[in-house]
Amino acid sequence: MAHSRTVHGFHGTRVHQVAAPNGAVLQVFATRNGTVEVHGPCADLHLAGVHAFVAALQDSAAEAAQLVAAEPKPDGTPDKPSPLVGCSPRARQAADAAMQASAAPTSAPNAEPVVCVWVDGGALGNPGLAGIGAVITRPDGTVVAEISQGIGWATNSMAEYRAVLAGLERARTLGARRVRVYAHSQLLVQQPRGTWRVKHPALQSLWAEVTQLIPTFEQVTFEHVPTKGNRHANRLAAQAMNAQDRPPVPPGSAGPA
Repeated sequence: MAHSRTVHGFHGTRVHQVAAPNGAVLQVFATRNGTVEVHGPCADLHLAGVHAFVAALQDSAAEAAQLVAAEPKPDGTPDKPSPLVGCSPRARQAADAAMQASAAPTSAPNAEPVVCVWVDGGALGNPGLAGIGAVITRPDGTVVAEISQGIGWATNSMAEYRAVLAGLERARTLGARRVRVYAHSQLLVQQPRGTWRVKHPALQSLWAEVTQLIPTFEQVTFEHVPTKGNRHANRLAAQAMNAQDRPPVPPGSAGPA
């Protein structure tokens, strides 16, 4: 199913939806009595899913506090914390652990609020030894970080998705809140936008990781650029591909995607 961060729901509040790799959906929302409810089955989440779950908890907690503050109160009535309700003890423990893991400041002292992430990936043979390249820049073109990494045996499309994941993760460490992703692969632009379907099984899990990571930012956009406009990321990906030693017998698990 397509991932959607928020929809209008109970009592006019927003319902945050976090998709698990097995297709299960966790719903997180605030209530007018100051609580945050988590509905859904127990599910394992990838790292990107944990980030999305934490973001949903934080947003819903803030909304719950606003709802409580808006309600008239008797004089001298102290504010009460907003506990997690409507979920199993196991889910509550997972939420507590996720909140503790996110206790660090959300923005570094020298955070880059807006960054551009230029990505590319490729494989020698498709499938073959693959590498990813990503360049993180400021909007004025100043290079902030570079990524050049070999990822072993994969297809071109798998490598391109891995480049997006690496670029977005690096943007998070830089404290970015808004990200513009640039790629010369139409597939890598249209599938995250939801314009094209993701048919290949090997790409579906990578697409799910990308869509779960997107809500951890205020905004992420995907833009197509000509190949000549993405030469820096292409060069980094090529370096990563060529730096790897070829295995004696190529793995046969990955097919072209």
